[in-house]
Amino acid sequence: GDRGLLIGRYTLVYVNDTCWRVLDSYQEPVHDFCRKLSAVFYCLASLNNRINLAREIVNADSEVGRLERDREIYAYTRRQNLRRQDYFRADLANLRYIDAGYELNYANQELEKTINTAKYLKVQERLL
Repeated sequence: GDRGLLIGRYTLVYVNDTCWRVLDSYQEPVHDFCRKLSAVFYCLASLNNRINLAREIVNADSEVGRLERDREIYAYTRRQNLRRQDYFRADLANLRYIDAGYELNYANQELEKTINTAKYLKVQERLL
């Protein structure tokens, strides 16, 4: 419904396009995720007592979120410096934007690997 998704003892709530909040059984916030899939598999890993995997998902998702915000900031800075005709700072912001893009691609790959590990562990537990 409009209250979100229930995954075991966790509630997954949509906040905005870049934020999914995980609440515990007492409706206390556990963590905010930038990807819905990360939040879902965090809940599944926590419910299956895979604490290290859950921590890896949190760290990978936090890194992706941080790099996405960095890219937005660098793009804004570049536009503002071009508007002010400060080409040195615009080029510097552009280089940082490109670098953050490479780091974001790598972080997305790491997050995808971690989520795939969580998927595999869930399937493996069903087979046993």
